[in-house]
Amino acid sequence: MTLSETVLLVVELRNTMHMDNITVPWFPDFPMAVGEVDIEDYLKHIEEAVMEVDNCLYPCGLSNIEEEDAIDCLGVKARTAMLELRDETDCSSTQPTAPRTG
Repeated sequence: MTLSETVLLVVELRNTMHMDNITVPWFPDFPMAVGEVDIEDYLKHIEEAVMEVDNCLYPCGLSNIEEEDAIDCLGVKARTAMLELRDETDCSSTQPTAPRTG
């Protein structure tokens, strides 16, 4: 995974964490289908919302997210990592490249 791919994933995660609700799987006692072939067959015959987790198919739905005061969605370690990634990205994109020779 490249640095730019990692940054894009973190940005998407942060955007998701700022939503009022997200789609989450509901875990009943047994999955609706297990394995690639069974999941594909099952999906041909249903119209309800489902989510695949670890090659198992589960029903899913919206879950409300409650905001807590004075808590940022990124923890201290994640914030530090993002600041370091940002600084590295900024430095590498703003440094002039050496002229080509030959």
